[in-house]
Amino acid sequence: WNGGTSTLPYPWGWSHKLREQVRQRDGNKCKLCGCPQAESIRRLQVHHIDYDKNNLSLSNLITLCVRCHMKTNFAREEWTKKLCTIR
Repeated sequence: WNGGTSTLPYPWGWSHKLREQVRQRDGNKCKLCGCPQAESIRRLQVHHIDYDKNNLSLSNLITLCVRCHMKTNFAREEWTKKLCTIR
């Protein structure tokens, strides 16, 4: 739990176009497990590496499948370090 920050709204720049740009940059694959969009049940998600919804820098955004994205809800400091090394 992170103090309820997940309920805060996303900033104005958080758009479908931005998320598609990140997915395309990442080859439409999860950067953790390599699952391609074609094999994913749901659309690949875009995750904020530093968990700051206001940081829309492309270097702070990474494509994850739903399964891997769920894993990042715990041990945030460790995930931040790990995701910084693979982006």
